Amino acid sequence: MALDKQEKDTQEYYGNYPNFRVASGIKIPDGDLKGEYVDYSVTTDNLQGMAWYKNGQHKLVVNNCSYEFVGEDNEEKDMSKIILAKNGNIKIECKNGDIEFEAANIHLKATEEIKFTTPDKINFESSVFSVKATNANVLARHQLTMCGQFVDMAGATSCNVDTMDTKGRATYASNIMTVLNNKILEFFKSF
Repeated sequence: MALDKQEKDTQEYYGNYPNFRVASGIKIPDGDLKGEYVDYSVTTDNLQGMAWYKNGQHKLVVNNCSYEFVGEDNEEKDMSKIILAKNGNIKIECKNGDIEFEAANIHLKATEEIKFTTPDKINFESSVFSVKATNANVLARHQLTMCGQFVDMAGATSCNVDTMDTKGRATYASNIMTVLNNKILEFFKSF
C-alpha cells in the first residue's frame, strides 16, 4: 500500500487546535522535504515548531532565540551537553553574525587536521603563546615581523639569520623564494 493513498487503515493524523496543529503520517507537498512523510510534528500559528520525519530527519524552527538550559544537577567534571554524529559531518553556520565560544578552557582535538581559513585576519591574544611541533613553518609572501623586548633564537645544530645586503644576493634569494613559495603553495593545496 502506498503511503500517500488513503485507505481505511491509513496511519495518518492531523489535528488542528487553537494556535497550533499536530500532524503524523502526512506527505510533505512542497519545500526542501517535498515527498517525505511526517513522523510527528507540532506547528504554531507563528510558524514555529518542531518535526520528526520518517526518513530520520529532525527540524526545529524558532523565530527568535533558541535557548537551552542544561546541567543544573551536574558537577563540574560532568558532561552537560553532548552532540554525537555517528556518521557524517556537523555544521554550525551563522549567516549574519558571529559565533562565540566561551568557557574556562576550550579544547580542540582532531585525529587529522585543524584548519583556520579566512580572507582577512587571524588574531591570537594571550599572556603566553606556545607552539610545539615536529616541524613548524611560517611563510609570509610579503612581510614577516617579529618583535619583542627580548628575543632569543637557538638552534641545536645551527641557527642561520641572513640579510640580502647586495643586489646580486637579493636577486638570487628572491628567485629561490619564488620557487619555494610556489612549491609550498602546491604542497598546501594538496591537503
